[in-house]
Amino acid sequence: MIITNVTIMLGTQLYQQRENGEFVESTEKERLLEICELIAQLKNPIVVDSETSSSSVFLLPIFQKKRLH
Repeated sequence: MIITNVTIMLGTQLYQQRENGEFVESTEKERLLEICELIAQLKNPIVVDSETSSSSVFLLPIFQKKRLH
């Protein structure tokens, strides 16, 4: 799983939707809660990599041993 984020660029449709109040960005807390919920619901082995050029947030998950097997 690669965790990325979106940069809303000036002049794009998403930028205009945000300006018009049609799109509201998630807060950092909401994003982290969403990632935690996604990981909690997974049933398969996973590697989490948040080190991408587009992400300013580094995540280092620490899983309980029972979740690793």
